[in-house]
Amino acid sequence: FLNQTMTLCRPESLETLRQYQKILRMRNICLKNGTKELTAVYNEQLAWAGIALMEERTGIVREMDKVFSDMFNRISGFSSPVTLKYHPSWKAAGSPEDVLNILHKKSALDEEYGVTTTGPHRDSFFLIQDHRDFTKTASTGQLRLTILVLRIAQARLLSLAARRKPVLLFDDVLLELDVEKKKRILNFLPEYSQAFFTFLPDEYKSFMSLEDVLSYRVSGGKFEGAAS
Repeated sequence: FLNQTMTLCRPESLETLRQYQKILRMRNICLKNGTKELTAVYNEQLAWAGIALMEERTGIVREMDKVFSDMFNRISGFSSPVTLKYHPSWKAAGSPEDVLNILHKKSALDEEYGVTTTGPHRDSFFLIQDHRDFTKTASTGQLRLTILVLRIAQARLLSLAARRKPVLLFDDVLLELDVEKKKRILNFLPEYSQAFFTFLPDEYKSFMSLEDVLSYRVSGGKFEGAAS
């Protein structure tokens, strides 16, 4: 999700990601084959590419959090905010030289397992509420809402970056939300060129107040009628 958001909003970062993955793949081959000389060469390349990728991710998570946190807290009605935090594997590394030191310390472990055990490929991001991992305490419904808001935040960022209105597809994702949360979700959607929703029978009526709406009933795999 993080890579997808980053490369959609910043297409130039796709090359950074590909470069890192290519170097990582070659380094892992060297570790499996036991070619230490080549591993040392790839260490330096991995350090430069990894630092660049971490910088890209730090920036996109900061942008995402600005959009997500406000939107989620206003939709959920929580008293304590939920924020997005990036946790890089090379947390203490601020330069390629720092990364080389980390790789040197982990060299024995890497050689034992035949893979690179640290780096951006092992990064993660967390949703934090009251200094705790929100996903560990949230209910199933709250997690579903979180995923939905993350996708909407992604769509808003992409819309701003590309200066184009997206096409939105919602397949039963609003089913478990109460009426008020559904209305709040709709208010936070980015401007779109088209939006498609699927609902249970008659559930769509709460959305018929929207302008330019066409509704269809699907029965036996066929569309029946259209109401505007």
